[in-house]
Amino acid sequence: MRIMVLSRGVPSPEAPLRGIFEYDQAVALRQQGHDVVLAALDARSARHWRRFGIRIEHANDRQDGIAMVRLDVPVGAAPARIDHRVHALAARRLHRIVAREWGTPDVIHAHFARFAAASARAAFPEPLVWTEHDSHLACPDRRLTEDIATAGERADAVISVSQDLRDRLAEYGVASTVVPNIVDTELFDCPHRPHEGTVVVSVATLNPGKGMVELAHAVELLPGVQLRIIGGGPQQRQLEEIAADNPRIAVLGPQSRERIAQELAAADAFALASHAETFGVACAEALAAGLPVLTTACGGPQEFVNDSNGMVVPIGDVQALADGLHRVLTTSWDHEQIAEQARSRFAAGPVVNQLEAVYRQAIAGHESAG
Repeated sequence: MRIMVLSRGVPSPEAPLRGIFEYDQAVALRQQGHDVVLAALDARSARHWRRFGIRIEHANDRQDGIAMVRLDVPVGAAPARIDHRVHALAARRLHRIVAREWGTPDVIHAHFARFAAASARAAFPEPLVWTEHDSHLACPDRRLTEDIATAGERADAVISVSQDLRDRLAEYGVASTVVPNIVDTELFDCPHRPHEGTVVVSVATLNPGKGMVELAHAVELLPGVQLRIIGGGPQQRQLEEIAADNPRIAVLGPQSRERIAQELAAADAFALASHAETFGVACAEALAAGLPVLTTACGGPQEFVNDSNGMVVPIGDVQALADGLHRVLTTSWDHEQIAEQARSRFAAGPVVNQLEAVYRQAIAGHESAG
């Protein structure tokens, strides 16, 4: 099957997580024998400096075997009408290039409402699958509301990455199937590394919604427990100031997934104190490493963190975080079972099987609709 994956960008050394969910799916689909073209539309403002314009890379020229076309246009926070128009024109241009270079796709898989709506406005003739990841559905602006309506009307199949997100989309009248994000379970299946003391790792963007300051204060209540924070964002300086007064807390900044895997291999537990998560890929990666997870009742992670692999505590409660961490760190866990459960749920094979079923459904529905 030839699949055009429409993405918000491509991971790079400067932005290693940009478009990472889309890229991981593209790689997994390619490994399962599909003909995949990753069409990346990066519309961030010019302050995110990068090379603008079109770049085409054929599969034979890339180590990962993924054919790719990138279009970088500095749109930024444009008014909704302009944003819709620019994205539709850009998506149409990407589609023309894909058809010219690699042939007409059998299905278009757009990630996020913005890109699914752009596909709808571009009036692509192929079946359209839309995957939603966005936590902003809880408080959408005008642009997102219009994109959801447009994408929902046109898409032949819709995927949510969690039941929580499926329920949110249902509030907009959009029915969807739950298919989780892919986790590179082989990357995170690292031998456990001996280390001194008790180590907790947390990975997140460092903004107030991720609750990292609350987690740091919770660790301060636990003598002997070390917290290693991975990520960057507006609260990084505040967290570094907390760490300066407490040698048990370390702020490592943004890191590659390879480095994250190494950190997890030298940890005793993983913690996420987020206020809202549509999926919680960092939790899934920690489980793939065999670590027990402490998470808040923030949405997506509640669907796969349970008594067999961790604990869920209330949002924004420092004492509950401290008590939960203490319990997770003093419980005996079956680390191999934790990792095996993660592999069976999030590894490429099981997720691709689910995606293929959705693609077949979309193609059949599109053909029957005429």
